[in-house]
Amino acid sequence: MSMLNDRIRASRGLTERKLQAIARAMHEERLAEVCTEQRATPDDAEYHSATNRAFVDYFHRLTSRGGHMSFLPDEQSALEAQGWDAQRIADLKTVIALRENKGVSPIRKDEIDRHLAAAGFAIDDRLRWMVELALYPTYRGVYADAEEQLRTLVGRNSAPAWTTPSTTCSPT
Repeated sequence: MSMLNDRIRASRGLTERKLQAIARAMHEERLAEVCTEQRATPDDAEYHSATNRAFVDYFHRLTSRGGHMSFLPDEQSALEAQGWDAQRIADLKTVIALRENKGVSPIRKDEIDRHLAAAGFAIDDRLRWMVELALYPTYRGVYADAEEQLRTLVGRNSAPAWTTPSTTCSPT
């Protein structure tokens, strides 16, 4: 009974402030990881840029849809109507397919668990889900920021048309 009470208390203890603190910490870690990789291989700038763009789109989609969802046939038409080119749509589909078909996700459960444990929470699926939802706009911001830093690194100072500032609840 004591363990159940501890779990209930831990669940209730995850306030918006604590949730955003976890998201901010995870933002900084992921941004450092991505930028370190980009600096280590500057000759792959086009690849890094395409990856950044695909993840900005992916996390924007997760934020706007409230979570994971298969790519729908009429979604392609809507994106084309918004001016997306075939490569951009294909890159988004690739990221979605990696998660759906191979279980590869840019949101790492072990990282969420580490941050929850460090904040003193008993880890459970509900808390993981709450953190994951907070990470959608946060990680969108990571890849937009990484793209900006990449452009500075390779000497391209103008922002591409697809980048927009991080939106709601982003701790950036």
